[in-house]
Amino acid sequence: MGPSQLKFFSNGIVAANKPLSSNEIEVTPIEKLPFLNGELSDMGSQITASGADNTGSAYKTQVASSNTVKATWLKLGAGNRMTAPDVRRGATVALYQFADEDKYWWTTLTDDSALRKLETVVWAFSGTADESQGTDATNSYYMEVSTHQGLITLHTSKGNSEPYGYDIQLSTKEGYFRMQDDIGNYLILDSTQNHFEFGNGDQSVLQMLKQNLAMATQESISMKTKNFNLEAQTSNITSNTLGIKATTTHNGDFTENGAMGLNGDMTTAAGGGGSGGTAGSGKITIAGQTELLGDMDVKGNVSAVTIAATQSITAPNLKYN
Repeated sequence: MGPSQLKFFSNGIVAANKPLSSNEIEVTPIEKLPFLNGELSDMGSQITASGADNTGSAYKTQVASSNTVKATWLKLGAGNRMTAPDVRRGATVALYQFADEDKYWWTTLTDDSALRKLETVVWAFSGTADESQGTDATNSYYMEVSTHQGLITLHTSKGNSEPYGYDIQLSTKEGYFRMQDDIGNYLILDSTQNHFEFGNGDQSVLQMLKQNLAMATQESISMKTKNFNLEAQTSNITSNTLGIKATTTHNGDFTENGAMGLNGDMTTAAGGGGSGGTAGSGKITIAGQTELLGDMDVKGNVSAVTIAATQSITAPNLKYN
């Protein structure tokens, strides 16, 4: 087997900024054109020639000329990189050629980071053991960093029997961070809205949006702690069944028709001195005045130290001391 036909052709100077998402550049092979002067660019020129033909007739012709060649990115030493470096005019590159083909290949040669302004780079890593498959988004892990778009993206695949796929994306231009899997679980941070939210595929959600906090789930919410304190100007509870089991001390007035209203039935479980779990069979202790604005129906005995009534009392079973 003979020597490789891939050979170094020339050092080159990039003549125009590489278009985004392209692997091709316009480049001037400076070792092949050593007498160039002035600033390099990809603009061509016209060469005009005139003379007389063999009949003596005068002629004039024009030929398009260019100091640049078109070259395609050569992934030399960059196996996992899927996008060509975003080289700009003035960067130094190395040009290669296969045998004497009129086709050229380029790769970076020097540190031209000072010339770089915005870049988009994609790395991809094979995620499949199947020899018959090529590398694409469905069977690879890839990462993209784009300062053009203000995005950082990380993606995983399920090409190697992974049970779940994941995507993570940070947008510095839009001001959000998002992480999600392929079964509906997600986390969102939106800096533009002061919005933080996470949820799962079963529609359970915790959301903080500006000065509001919301929780939602399809089944139940459980909390356990030693001390629980709630302070609010208004509290509203809508429930088919409300159960409260506690030993309660109330130091203050309780007014049914005040800031706290009871619009429905209340059932107490057995407490100190209680005899069962039916309505009213527990013990309720209120260390303060109680004002009832409405009718009260008592099925058992009522004991009182003093009863003051503004109207008559009809109570044959009432006992008072």
